Amino acid sequence: TVQTALHGLNVFPNPLTLGSEVQFNLQENSIIDLSIYTVQGRKVTTLVCGKYTKGTHKVNIRAAGLEPGIYFCRLITGNETSTIRVIKH
Repeated sequence: TVQTALHGLNVFPNPLTLGSEVQFNLQENSIIDLSIYTVQGRKVTTLVCGKYTKGTHKVNIRAAGLEPGIYFCRLITGNETSTIRVIKH
């Protein structure tokens, strides 16, 4: 499991399966954008976008439509961004 310090962004299991989840923690109520990007920086899908409350949240990754390869899961909240690498076999 790979994790980033900012937001505690975590993907499990990784490599992605149909049951993979993204977990993150917000220190305050925030408007977020949680999306999957290719290594070239092209947005593939938006997992969630909108207002979230302070605390820990889990979101399912819809991996079925992703081609095998390396991707980045990026969480944007205000002026902060967290990114984690994910793999799809």
